[in-house]
Amino acid sequence: MALLPVLGISDAELSFWTDEQKDIFVKARLRRATAFLELGNLMQAHCDFVKGGNLGGDRVAQRRGVMLSQCLVPPIRVGPKCMFSQSVAWGGRIWIFGGGSPLDPFFPDPTNELLAVDPAADDARVVEVLPATGCSRRNGVPMARHRHTMVLWHHSIYIYGGQLAGSSLIAGFADDARSVWRLDLQGKPLRWERLLPRGTGPETRENHSAVVWQDGSGGAQMVVFGGQLNESQRDETADAWAFDLRQHTWRRLMATPPLRRMGVPPAGPQARGEHAAWVHEDWMYVYGGTSNSVEVAGQPNHPSFETNSFTFPSMWRLHLRELRWEPVHCRGNLPAPLAEMGVAVDPRGTVYIAGGYTTAAITGIKEAGGMSALKSAYSSEVFAFCPRKHWWRRLVAPDGQPVLGSPRAAPTACWLDGNVCVTIWRGLYVAGGYCGLQYPNVEERLVQELDVRVCAACGATKQQTPEGKLQQCSGCKAAGRASVFYCSTECANKDWPVHRIVCSDKGMAA
Repeated sequence: MALLPVLGISDAELSFWTDEQKDIFVKARLRRATAFLELGNLMQAHCDFVKGGNLGGDRVAQRRGVMLSQCLVPPIRVGPKCMFSQSVAWGGRIWIFGGGSPLDPFFPDPTNELLAVDPAADDARVVEVLPATGCSRRNGVPMARHRHTMVLWHHSIYIYGGQLAGSSLIAGFADDARSVWRLDLQGKPLRWERLLPRGTGPETRENHSAVVWQDGSGGAQMVVFGGQLNESQRDETADAWAFDLRQHTWRRLMATPPLRRMGVPPAGPQARGEHAAWVHEDWMYVYGGTSNSVEVAGQPNHPSFETNSFTFPSMWRLHLRELRWEPVHCRGNLPAPLAEMGVAVDPRGTVYIAGGYTTAAITGIKEAGGMSALKSAYSSEVFAFCPRKHWWRRLVAPDGQPVLGSPRAAPTACWLDGNVCVTIWRGLYVAGGYCGLQYPNVEERLVQELDVRVCAACGATKQQTPEGKLQQCSGCKAAGRASVFYCSTECANKDWPVHRIVCSDKGMAA
């Protein structure tokens, strides 16, 4: 499919895949508010609150829930390469580092560029960062990489691990792979800093997870779990490490599982990579992922790679103070076993899972004899998870419209909170990804915004209400749970039979 150039807008040349995307962008530049309304009607989706699994053909139940709206952020003329990249939100901007070109998922061309996306200004550009003090450009910046992790603490980002350019540690890249890189986003000018941890650290890895845990002492720990080891036989691992972001020291988290008897499920998660992880209070949650060492009858291969990968359907959590694992039993609309998905957490703790791939989808489609198994294994859905009630919600698009626009794996996602910005922009942002072996039908320069602040019963936005605002469920607000909004008392009463499963108060608060 040919790209459609647009000249004379902002950059020297902007390209889009379809006339539809081109028209939406031009209208957004000329008449922003009107274009957003048109785009919201075009890309509308609903959030399902119905208890249980698949809704099937129940169109009435599918229409109940939250409407989402998507908007385009203009792509820059070069990059970004947003396959296996990582993103954080700070200062009203989305910061994306690393990643590879999705034109070749086997050997992507990685980058070490730092991209700053400003949704309020419709601007996305590569940020110039100086090398570390006293170092050359070659040794003073992180090497180009993908499948790495990046976390945010205070106003600094921390980058660890990943698969480096060249895909080999023999060429002297091992030190860079073990290093933790820090960048102070408040620095003027921006300058990389290479941290030198003391003590023994973890083995270099990729496809791992990293989260920030506030340890209660005024500091924080970057907790790394799982991944695929780079220095051994490239096997998955299930070890957990904590990096003190103040003291710059590593320590291994040795969980003490109870005694396991024959026939009893494992007392901890199995070795895996490409999973999702997040922190809620003192718990680190681990969901999904794949492993090449697990053999299950009937489990198909990865949709793109010729490896026997098993996709985990389970969720585990680790208490970071007591160092004990326990399984998490979830309810609601459970997602299929997923891997390589984007994950973001909003200020109230709600977790959003975007995209990914599932090998279970291949089995179902092969049995039904429908679409091609290769493309259908990739997910275009978004799920929301409440860590307090362990409740899943599925964001379902009506009339077959996918939430993400295209099925994709390995996108990057983050939550941009408008409370810290001078603008009103706030919501879930998903960027990049890939789908297929060659020439994926995902535009890697696309950044999508998903706005969940709509009526949970009728899908009305605040612009569609007489008062021009939505009211939040008072029970959820008092308990600090996921934000659920209503446009009127009538809608709150209508949604109460479903919402009462996770809430005890159907009142509304402004």
